Amino acid sequence: MEVISVKQAKEQGIIFNRDTRDLLNEIMKNETKMEKYKNNVCPKGHKLKYGICIDHCGKCDICKYAIQVNEKSYFCKECDFDICDKEHNDNQIIQAYNSNKSVDESNEPVSDSNEPVADSNKSVDDSNL
Repeated sequence: MEVISVKQAKEQGIIFNRDTRDLLNEIMKNETKMEKYKNNVCPKGHKLKYGICIDHCGKCDICKYAIQVNEKSYFCKECDFDICDKEHNDNQIIQAYNSNKSVDESNEPVSDSNEPVADSNKSVDDSNL
């Protein structure tokens, strides 16, 4: 049996039932969140800064660890989004990015600036799967 990507399946005109389509869309949304995390982008699309906390450090939005003074962390001051410098599992990351009500679930390219990522591409269109 040949394994193909979702994109290849769409190009070949493979039709999925509704449950499969919904599952594939959810997987693709979670992959987008993981991609943002790996590219150090907050849920709103701002590039995270990395540095040593001086004061008012906050809690890690992924594992809820209280970041201490003089510890390194990733942060977005605009969104009050913080990530400690510890290892996090995929489920923790996805839950943290889901819990932010304004999570951008589109498949946007990651921006290097501190500006929100442009809203041009939308998530997978069910009708084309």
